Amino acid sequence: MPKHVVALNGSPRKALTQQRLEEIAALLAPHDIEVEILSLRGREIKECTGCETCMRRISACVQSDDAADILGRLQAADGIILASPVYLVNVPGKLKSLIDKTAGWVHRPPLVGKPALLLATTGGAGLKAVLRYLQDVVVQWGAQPAGSIGRKITDQRPVQAAEVAQFVWHLDHDPEQYRPSLRQVAQYQVQKVLAMKVSKLDRAYWSERGWDRAPYYYPRGLGWGKRLLGGIMYRILDWRIQPVHPF
Repeated sequence: MPKHVVALNGSPRKALTQQRLEEIAALLAPHDIEVEILSLRGREIKECTGCETCMRRISACVQSDDAADILGRLQAADGIILASPVYLVNVPGKLKSLIDKTAGWVHRPPLVGKPALLLATTGGAGLKAVLRYLQDVVVQWGAQPAGSIGRKITDQRPVQAAEVAQFVWHLDHDPEQYRPSLRQVAQYQVQKVLAMKVSKLDRAYWSERGWDRAPYYYPRGLGWGKRLLGGIMYRILDWRIQPVHPF
């Protein structure tokens, strides 16, 4: 069966980011990977109001806009591509608003096991900062960062096969073979301790999947050092963190 990948284009313009996504889609096609490019251009994405409903009751936003459809497509995909131009060392406002609506995903990660390819484009500076931000986002969603591509407008090279090779490999292999970084293991401990101590809904979600007893979502890829450091970090956080308003 072909793999289905959703590429989310956060640019309000049909320009450099779209071009690079089309190049990526062409490179993935011979591997029997279909790419659906979703552009936020012309979509209605309302600003997050901070109501916390997605955190406290359901994972979805209660506002009526296009976010539910887009986020649902990301969840249904075999892998995702998160793409953005650099806007003042960050992502465009509409993409940021969409990401803000995934606060519930940080508590109950729905993309565990899905590889994520990151793409950033710029007319000047800021590539590293935006790629790091996009990586932090997908890690909190539970996805596996599987490659980063950055392009300045002065760099006219098309995307190369080597730049998507890691993404292709992870689409074709069991998530258990993923090797998370120490930074990712640390983030996991933060999310786990909050799930265990703050929300009954989160605690049930994590417990049902066995994550409350695991050093990571798929622990086979962890060496003893990361297991040890992750366990120590969790114990420290569990001792130090006292929820102010548990729910």
